[in-house]
Amino acid sequence: PFVQAFFPLRPGTLEIPSATLLYSLGGGGRLGPLDTLRPEPVSVEVLPIPTGGAPPGWDGAVGRFDVDVTIDRAVLAPGATALLPLVVRGAGNVEGLASPRPTNLLGVVLRPAGERAVVEVRDGVVGGVKVFQWFVTLTDPGRVSLGPFLFSYFDPWVGGFETRATQELVLEGIG
Repeated sequence: PFVQAFFPLRPGTLEIPSATLLYSLGGGGRLGPLDTLRPEPVSVEVLPIPTGGAPPGWDGAVGRFDVDVTIDRAVLAPGATALLPLVVRGAGNVEGLASPRPTNLLGVVLRPAGERAVVEVRDGVVGGVKVFQWFVTLTDPGRVSLGPFLFSYFDPWVGGFETRATQELVLEGIG
């Protein structure tokens, strides 16, 4: 089957135009006469997302997601850098997700190190994984707590907002 995902960006009536499929039922390695299949256009009513009750920091994510964070090493000398990947996975437009916001950044400098998304369809639901990466540099020796990272989204299955928080990471600055 041919599958196309649509992610509406505003409420109202969305008109999905008709697609055209040219095909042949030729056999024996030969191309037979071409036929055309053109289904009717489809109208979809897109409901507005209630903005009342939206958590601080919500960036428009719609779906159902989980979030996790790790760091490639937890002991750093001042000025040394570690890689911090944060993974958001679930159902929804993962390519369009905005970066989660870190909290408690005292004693560190965070610099973006890129992001990537992998989209998949399971049981007719579009989703996947999006990875956000940062370089983390400690500014002083000692113990530093980083996080949690917060990620908020509107869950259309329950009709409300959810916020997921990662665990807090502890970095040890030596030197």
